[in-house]
Amino acid sequence: MIERHAWAAYLAVAVAAEVALPFNPMVTALIDSAVLVVVLSHFGWAQRSPLAIGEPGIRLLPAVALLPLLRVLSITMPVPELSPIFWLALAAGPLLFAVISTARLTDIDVREIGIGVVPRDAWSGLLIAASIPVGIVLGGLQPSFLSIDRDAAFAVGLAAATLVAGSAIAEELVFRGILQPLMGRAIGPLAILLTAVVYGATYLGSQSLAVAGIMALVGLAYGVVVARSGSLWGPLLGHSALILAAIFLAPIVLPSA
Repeated sequence: MIERHAWAAYLAVAVAAEVALPFNPMVTALIDSAVLVVVLSHFGWAQRSPLAIGEPGIRLLPAVALLPLLRVLSITMPVPELSPIFWLALAAGPLLFAVISTARLTDIDVREIGIGVVPRDAWSGLLIAASIPVGIVLGGLQPSFLSIDRDAAFAVGLAAATLVAGSAIAEELVFRGILQPLMGRAIGPLAILLTAVVYGATYLGSQSLAVAGIMALVGLAYGVVVARSGSLWGPLLGHSALILAAIFLAPIVLPSA
């Protein structure tokens, strides 16, 4: 019984590491590295037991491992000689590969992830539209999130593509595409709220409780829409619009940003 809920303990430790991030990134990296090794080892060990293989709590372990992996990559990939845009690109590659591997390990298909379903509800469209003003607000709260030359077309296009692929798509696949549905098998609808809380915690590194709180609410809205529509496309497009609005529209709408 305890083993079935071990994933919750691992998730709690990973969230605690996020709380420590603004104070000591090295501590966060060490904790997350340890969690990553232990979670994957636990999953590998559990495969030896025929009774544990189909257990939702066991199948959730590879998805939980994505959270510490995401943070370890974000901490270790920065290279002083490269632009922050390339840091994100370097981290996104291994993370997206890990998402694909997790999907295979957990036997979750494209329909359950939500990328194989076209949204036909009004809520998905509303979510995309609402993400733009939220992005502008976030851009005002974190004006130095990413510094790019907005007068250079190539730099703007590169930044936009990297941000969408490395942040919006990667995060939505991890949280709403993989973690939420697998957690839903274990704890039901409560997975939507818990995923949103964990998602908001990953923004504590911004050193802004306002940003972390807003992103938790954004994650909750995205999670509800995914649960209602069965499609991940609303959050994927909405998150992309949010990030692009924060980077490109906020400085125009909020000149002081």
